[in-house]
Amino acid sequence: MGASVMGHVHFHRRYLMKKTIFGFFARLFGKTRAPQVSHRELESELTPEMMRVMIAFVHRDQRSERSKVRWRRLTFILFVVLSLFVWVKWDEQVNRELLIDQKPFRIISVTGSGWSTAHVAVIPIRGPIEGDPLGPAEVANTVRYIHDTLELAKNESNLAAVVLYIDSRGGDMYASTASYRLVRDFAKKTKIPVYSYIPRGAYSGAYYIALGTGEIIADPVAEIGNIGVIVHRFNTYGFGRRFGIEMDTIKTGQHKDAGAQWKRPNAADRAIDQMAINGMFEQFLQAVATSRLRYSLEELKAEAKKQGGVTSGAWFVAHDAEEKGLIDKTMTFEEFLTYVAQNIAKNDKRKFRNAEFVKYDEKLSILDDWKSHLKKSEMSASSTEATKEDLGACMFATNILDRVFSPD
Repeated sequence: MGASVMGHVHFHRRYLMKKTIFGFFARLFGKTRAPQVSHRELESELTPEMMRVMIAFVHRDQRSERSKVRWRRLTFILFVVLSLFVWVKWDEQVNRELLIDQKPFRIISVTGSGWSTAHVAVIPIRGPIEGDPLGPAEVANTVRYIHDTLELAKNESNLAAVVLYIDSRGGDMYASTASYRLVRDFAKKTKIPVYSYIPRGAYSGAYYIALGTGEIIADPVAEIGNIGVIVHRFNTYGFGRRFGIEMDTIKTGQHKDAGAQWKRPNAADRAIDQMAINGMFEQFLQAVATSRLRYSLEELKAEAKKQGGVTSGAWFVAHDAEEKGLIDKTMTFEEFLTYVAQNIAKNDKRKFRNAEFVKYDEKLSILDDWKSHLKKSEMSASSTEATKEDLGACMFATNILDRVFSPD
């Protein structure tokens, strides 16, 4: 009896090994069936009762194997469908049009003789100024975001004014210049009043965009300015020299590697960079001179060399900025909304009864909206801890550098 059972165990192991060699794909697509157990082979080693038990066991194993095949097929199909879905969604994210959600948030009576309501588009511009017209459709792409929102506002039959709600520390020079031109050209072509309102700060490229509007108005505690162009480069020449690391460069011209990380900075390369940013800076100053008629281009160039000059890179609290001619007025946001409504009542010939202020925001998917709320909550909860961690990281890095560069 024991010998028979052991013989069957060895037989069943051989049976399983035979099934395995057919491979995953053969079983996946059902091209080959698992080998069947011969009754003659079993009769030589087992009693009839044990044979019935083992045949039932093998049949159960075969049913289990068929079930596994079905699950493998289903898993494979789900994987293919999911991959196609992700690919299509990614393609839509890159090539889709920017979806804008229009949310009315205030109605102010302008007591006109008509019955219609004026539409005032309020376009928030926050965070770094970056992107390009052919980049992905998202708020982070400032150039495309401004273009698409202005085009959407232009289609409103009762559009009476556009407000750029600017709260940004600036950003990329190209994106700032392109955004400024979009705003300036929109105002010229449509003859619609365009305002900039600065609640907290408009620095550098953000102020550049504001120059494209007809009036620049700021909250009394806002900061404005930082006019200028800057280029940062991380240079590791001294570090490499200290540890015997150097870059082997093959180039075609003297300035081909200007600004390279491992190259020793020199006056000739710096002159090339200075010439480039001077050209960008002059375009910036030309926009200031065109918008702020108080200064000529030559006066603005001279201001850049003065301590605390308006184009020296300094920034100013709203009242000082108003005195220096960088903005037109200071008022709270509520006062500003009333001011815009009064201008519509005074200057718009359509005689609207009310002015409706509508916020233009990117329309997020459910997943994007959840991610946005989660990110905001995480940033709020971790702001204090992040400051402590940054301080600790700086102290740790300082200790490491002290040990590396300290004399032996």
